[in-house]
Amino acid sequence: MSVRPLLAIALLAGCRPMTVELEPAALPGFSVALPPYVKVPAQLGYDEGELDGLRDGNRVLVQWSVGPILAPGELRSTFGKALDEAMGGDPPEWDPPRSVTIAGQQASRLDGGVEGVSAVTAVDITCGGRNVVIAVAGLNTRRVRERIFESFACTPIAAEEARLAASAR
Repeated sequence: MSVRPLLAIALLAGCRPMTVELEPAALPGFSVALPPYVKVPAQLGYDEGELDGLRDGNRVLVQWSVGPILAPGELRSTFGKALDEAMGGDPPEWDPPRSVTIAGQQASRLDGGVEGVSAVTAVDITCGGRNVVIAVAGLNTRRVRERIFESFACTPIAAEEARLAASAR
């Protein structure tokens, strides 16, 4: 079962402006710079995993799993729908979802927000035989989220990718 909709449910709550230094995080087959409040455990699985950090109502989530990325419209219907429901009577206004490239990798991106409350961006990035979802929510997150996305590097592990390919047959 995919946990992508769960990302949306947990994102927005009492956000304050986000200003934070980022720290490089080496994850299984990729790396990304994250705020220090996103704690990285010593052991993580290659096939799937999730990191979640929340401070002052600003949230950063990273989730990876085996399989292709969602198409932009699917990202909106999966992630956006869950967030709409979580927000109840005041759902975010969504920009049209779009295909983008992040660190040379194909990705889908969804941006939205509730005026005066918060902004949210989710990207679903191709990385080998997996997808990596990074979601950032809070006030004034534009600079931080772009720095996070720009820091992403996909570094698939050949033996793990071969294992994934063999298990897909």
